[in-house]
Amino acid sequence: MDYKELLNKVAHKEFVQDRNDFMTSFRANQISSKEMLVNAICDKVHAEELENVAVLGSWNSVLLYELLSSRMKVNHWHFFDINEKVHEDRDIYFSANDMEKNYTSYTKNVNKLFDDPGYHELFDMIINPSAEHMYDLKPAHGPVYALCSNNYRAIKGQHINCVDSSKELQNKNGLQTVFHRSSKNLGHYTRYCVIGLR
Repeated sequence: MDYKELLNKVAHKEFVQDRNDFMTSFRANQISSKEMLVNAICDKVHAEELENVAVLGSWNSVLLYELLSSRMKVNHWHFFDINEKVHEDRDIYFSANDMEKNYTSYTKNVNKLFDDPGYHELFDMIINPSAEHMYDLKPAHGPVYALCSNNYRAIKGQHINCVDSSKELQNKNGLQTVFHRSSKNLGHYTRYCVIGLR
C-alpha cells in the first residue's frame, strides 16, 4: 500500500475539514488492526476477485477499503453501520477523490438483519472488523467470515462483547473450518482475528 497516496487522499482539502471522527479511524492502532485483517484475508483467502463483500459495523471503512482494494478486487462492497454520518463521510471521501462508488450503504442494526441465515448467502465474504461492538453472529454456510475483536473492556457501553483469544472469537461465532487465527498486542489491549467458514 502506498501510504503517501492514501494520506494525500485523506487530507484532500474538500474533505478533511470538521471530520475529527473520520481522522480517528487512521490512528496508528487502527492502521495496525486493519493491516492485520487485510494481510490475513489476502494470505488465506485464495481469490483474486470477490463479487460481494459485507462489512458489519463498518464505521467509514475507508482504511479497510483502501488496504484491501490495493491487493484484491472487490466488485461491490456493502457497508452496514447504525451511524448515518459514517456513510456520509465515506460518500464525501469518494466524491472528493473522484473515486467510483462501488458500494451500497445501509444504516441498519446488523444483528437483526443477519439473524436470517438466508441473508448471509448474498455475500462471498462477511467482514466484522469490530465484533466487540455487537452481539455474536449466527453464521450460515456459504460466505467466508473474517472477524476481529479485542479484550479492551475499559470502554463501557461500547465494547459490549470482548473476547480473550482468537479461539474464543471463533467459538462464539460458530466457525467450524478455520483458515487463520492471530492476535496482536496493541498496548492497552490485544486485537484478535479469525477467518473461516460455518
